[in-house]
Amino acid sequence: MKLPPWFIRIRVQPAHFWLPPVWIPVFLVWPIVAILIFPVFVISLIGVFFWEAKSVPGVIQTFSGLYRILCETRGTRVDVEAEGAHLLIAIH
Repeated sequence: MKLPPWFIRIRVQPAHFWLPPVWIPVFLVWPIVAILIFPVFVISLIGVFFWEAKSVPGVIQTFSGLYRILCETRGTRVDVEAEGAHLLIAIH
């Protein structure tokens, strides 16, 4: 089973001094997101039942696809370098 990202690490290095990396614990947000997304999922299923019952699998596939996209963001690394500065964003 794939899991969504747990941490995001952001490191900014200006030219002449050092800043520690910032770790953002994203796993603390997932219960809140689940509570907010669940009503949207239920309302979309109810709407589908009223208009077109044959598109219920489409709604379920849409939400499962969004979850898979979210899970695939793990391991993403963005590394930007400019004159005198360096930015790193890593999703774990």
